[in-house]
Amino acid sequence: NSDVFTNVPLRLYIRTSKGQKKSRWSTKVLKSKEVDRLLQKGYTTGDQETEEVLDHPILDKFKHCNSARAFNYHKLWTLTQLYQEITGKAYWYIQRNRSRIPPIDEIWLIPSQFLKPKREIGSEKLVDYYEFKNGIKTKQYAVEDIIPFLMPSLSDPYLDGLSPLQADFESYGVNSKILSHEDSVLDNQARPDSLIIPKGETSYDAITAGRLEKQLNQKLRMGGNGKLMVLEEEVEWTPLQFPPKDLGLLELGKYTNHGICNAFAVPIAIIDSEKVNKATLEAALTQHALMAILPRLKRRDAVLNDQIIPLYDPSERLFFCS
Repeated sequence: NSDVFTNVPLRLYIRTSKGQKKSRWSTKVLKSKEVDRLLQKGYTTGDQETEEVLDHPILDKFKHCNSARAFNYHKLWTLTQLYQEITGKAYWYIQRNRSRIPPIDEIWLIPSQFLKPKREIGSEKLVDYYEFKNGIKTKQYAVEDIIPFLMPSLSDPYLDGLSPLQADFESYGVNSKILSHEDSVLDNQARPDSLIIPKGETSYDAITAGRLEKQLNQKLRMGGNGKLMVLEEEVEWTPLQFPPKDLGLLELGKYTNHGICNAFAVPIAIIDSEKVNKATLEAALTQHALMAILPRLKRRDAVLNDQIIPLYDPSERLFFCS
């Protein structure tokens, strides 16, 4: 989801009403189909001229968001969305320069598991500050310097976000246990392939049993399988046969995978290529775009238009629409 989300171009537009000056930024005239799309979404009206902005400080800031050279546009948006997919929320710390334009110096992504909205005792504000706490390290951020990106949450629609992973955590837990079980079986099956049993009334002491076991393992383990083994003692060699592995775990694994895919709005045809033809895959990709990616893009655009655009354009002629 986060990868597809990031690959959708982030488009900035400007609407110009009669009597307003033309944009001083580099723009591109829109095709009628694109204008109709913006009209239908309510971003512009029929008496306004709308163009796409190609060159603007806010677009440059997303490309070079902070002084960390490895942190670029792609990483910013991929991680912003990935935090929401896993924790339900993502936070930007905006380093502002209030004395000049452009107003944002740097954008830093803060790990959402360490940042919490806080309210002072008796305060009537929704949130008074944000507190970053990682071990013994604690820091406070002003509300106006934090940009929250939140998944919808019914428990706290204002300050919290519910991720798809949290919504389907039980299926995730079952799936993790299945993988853990398989891993433990592969690491240590604790299952012998044969037994050596003393014949008649003969019995072995611990030293003799240990010697036979060591002799057997040294000769036949790894690449020695299939070699002839001659024992001095009178014994009975009994191969052990185990019933075929129960297929219930495989079916349960498929079921939990389907549940996780449903929570993330990912069609199972994208994950499971079995019996999937071209038509089915194309339909799945369209479904994924409409049901998973489009709502995420709309939430992103709404946050940018509400909290970033006013810093650059108080007139709100500029707007994002993916």
